Amino acid sequence: MHDCILHCINLILFKREIYPSNKFTPLDYNRERVMSLRNLKLIPYLTGVMEYVEKWLLKQKVWTVSLLLQILDMKKTIEGWDFTIESLFKNDLVLPKINQMCTFELFVLMNDNV
Repeated sequence: MHDCILHCINLILFKREIYPSNKFTPLDYNRERVMSLRNLKLIPYLTGVMEYVEKWLLKQKVWTVSLLLQILDMKKTIEGWDFTIESLFKNDLVLPKINQMCTFELFVLMNDNV
């Protein structure tokens, strides 16, 4: 499941052009072509977060994983995505480019019983 969330995050970052397209590489995942970020500073961060998410998912502690896109200068959230256990994501999603410099944040919301 954490692989699916990671690919969804990569897809959104790619489609919204948060990073230039040359910072991504195509990979085959579940018989589909997905884009994966090649940023050497971000890969360990994303992989590390997803390893924790995987452990927490197995213990049924995760409520949702959220991705927030924010305008870089203002830290103003302009878009949010929630990935729940039930959510599915399609690679053919059409999203327009964001014409501002943006950053992103990841949040993992835990169940009450944690």
